[in-house]
Amino acid sequence: MSMKSFLSQGSLDQRMVCLSYFDGPVKGILIDETSSSIFYMSMIDSREDNLGEIRIYSLSLIELFDFDLFVDLCPKIRPVKWPIWVPLWDDENPLQSTIGSSIWDLVSRATPSKVIAWEIYKRVLFAEKELAQHEFEKVNDWFDFLDLR
Repeated sequence: MSMKSFLSQGSLDQRMVCLSYFDGPVKGILIDETSSSIFYMSMIDSREDNLGEIRIYSLSLIELFDFDLFVDLCPKIRPVKWPIWVPLWDDENPLQSTIGSSIWDLVSRATPSKVIAWEIYKRVLFAEKELAQHEFEKVNDWFDFLDLR
């Protein structure tokens, strides 16, 4: 999956449902239609400096996930808008709560396989690096790991 094209200008071949948002995506589900790959994305670090607000995310490949069904089941309080859509979740709604629990159960079993550093306002990808699970667990400073200090 080319994160550079998705994060820079977006693409109809690459879409994200943002599950958590704070001045930009915090967690979400990404799909790359060209490779049929689906990832769980989660922010693991951030900093603000002269380059802007840089966020570091882990990407975990998700197996056996029906992205279109997931989108259909998401609440449509806000219209679906690509490449990044932020549905509003209501934890008091039993159906949405069940869907949410199922999603978290699925993504909790996914193994991080890549990290990226992305400036969220300028939509610039600074770094992208694949790594194994044992490497992921040993990293103490993500900015050093991605050579961004």
